Amino acid sequence: MPALAATATLAGRARQTGAAVTFTSDLDEQGLQAAALSRTAPLRTVSLREVSVCSPFHPHLPDLGRCGAHFVGLNTRHIAWDYYGRPADAWMAEHWQRQRPALYALTGTPQAA
Repeated sequence: MPALAATATLAGRARQTGAAVTFTSDLDEQGLQAAALSRTAPLRTVSLREVSVCSPFHPHLPDLGRCGAHFVGLNTRHIAWDYYGRPADAWMAEHWQRQRPALYALTGTPQAA
């Protein structure tokens, strides 16, 4: 797979130089993904209607895009602030519970009983 080849190239370069590859933010991961994908085909920009930046917090969008969604903050262990007087964690948990059935249905993922 070309993406795996790009990752192998990065690992090989790290071995050659003796420098460790260290990700310092999610932007590093996104950059690596873009670099790997760009080796297989030209990248294209999509609209927010196609792939939404999805979260319950303004200015993000609360709904899925036509082709997908990037869930902002979903993997965060704890969001240490309140939003409209409620813990942001509660908003995020409710948002995920609302979106999960549609995501599972669209991807054919079985839901736990």
